[in-house]
Amino acid sequence: MKKSLTYIVFCDLLFVLLLGIAGFLNGALSEIVYYLAFLLPTALALVLAKTREGAFTPPKLRISCENLLLTLPVTAPTLAIIFFVSWLTSLILSYFGEGSTSDVSGNIFLVIFTHAVLTAVLEEALFRYIPLAYLTPYSKRGAVLFSALFFALAHCNLFQIPYAFIAGVIFAVLDIAFDSVIPSLLIHFVNNLISIIWLRGGGESDFVTVYIIALVSAALVSIVPIIIFRKKYTDKIKSVFQ
Repeated sequence: MKKSLTYIVFCDLLFVLLLGIAGFLNGALSEIVYYLAFLLPTALALVLAKTREGAFTPPKLRISCENLLLTLPVTAPTLAIIFFVSWLTSLILSYFGEGSTSDVSGNIFLVIFTHAVLTAVLEEALFRYIPLAYLTPYSKRGAVLFSALFFALAHCNLFQIPYAFIAGVIFAVLDIAFDSVIPSLLIHFVNNLISIIWLRGGGESDFVTVYIIALVSAALVSIVPIIIFRKKYTDKIKSVFQ
């Protein structure tokens, strides 16, 4: 397990380094280095995995119909939790004169492709697919913790770290419980998508009200199927922590 942790830490530090370099650059070169920050550590981790002896068992890139149906009800509550933590963090940081903004201006389709599709896919590959593959054979609980921790620290700012850690824990638990990276990929994409909607329309008070009501309502409605199928959820979650 020590060697596995070394691989993960090395790849994570490489990601942070390249992401920092991308921040100092401009234009197309910045974009190239930004995506290289995801692709290079992931490719390197996969190459290192092939040189290992032992259990390298990547989470599946497919999901059963039953597990997909079980994933859908937990999506809205997860998004509500992430939103609440990010809002609370923003509120606390505002007292210290700190804040966080993301540029999602420009063509909406390009923004969605860049910040929702590609980012979700690449981050799930780097922070769920690889760490869970390395660590789950040794300790499922350890895999959840380390995956979430690396995911949070890689965001590199006080605003994103708290909600990224919470999201990372939930994502990793779901992936291990359902033996697939599809649950975290799906929820991650939806979270990024609604974040784009929030950032592009969040300046209007009416929009904020409708947004929050819609998110909370969806979360409350989703509790119904979770209660109905609570035994299935309980059994799957227990399997992660046994």
